[in-house]
Amino acid sequence: YDWAQPSYEVLTSYYSDNTNHKSGKSKKIQSPYLFKNEYMPSKRFTFIAAPIFCREENYGLLLCDISVDDYLFYSSIIISQIAYAIKLRNMLNEQKQVQSRLIESLNEANTNNKLLSHISKSDELTGAYNRRGFIENVVSDIKHNAGRKAVIIYADMDNLKQINDIFGHDEGDYSIRKSAEILKCC
Repeated sequence: YDWAQPSYEVLTSYYSDNTNHKSGKSKKIQSPYLFKNEYMPSKRFTFIAAPIFCREENYGLLLCDISVDDYLFYSSIIISQIAYAIKLRNMLNEQKQVQSRLIESLNEANTNNKLLSHISKSDELTGAYNRRGFIENVVSDIKHNAGRKAVIIYADMDNLKQINDIFGHDEGDYSIRKSAEILKCC
């Protein structure tokens, strides 16, 4: 495929006057000014440009003011190490993001499971335990309070069908809620 020059390069660090400069923020340099900008030396220079890539991923361009004799060392060893270091950093960042999303998903699943457990053990109209919730709670209480005296009430409303038939379902629901409130108070 034909290579297309990007409209800009992002400068992350540079070496000048025996000092390594790392920019806190990445600086965009328009491609026409890649070799003529404030970060380039003011004296005459000869740069060797080498792309930094790992497999199909291009991480940038390494510009070195080195001799042609040193180029093989840079191109065969240094550039590949830089590329793999960048790849590793990117993979570690991605791993952190995946772990964060996983923890978020697990927390959401735990919250949903608690909600589902509550829904499966209680009556939506009264909030009182349904049969499943009542039995689980009684068994747990008996295990934790072995040897203590207790009263267990398991109640059922008589004539609810008649209340619904004569007064309507709203009054039947009211009767159920009131009965549950009375039992909760006891």
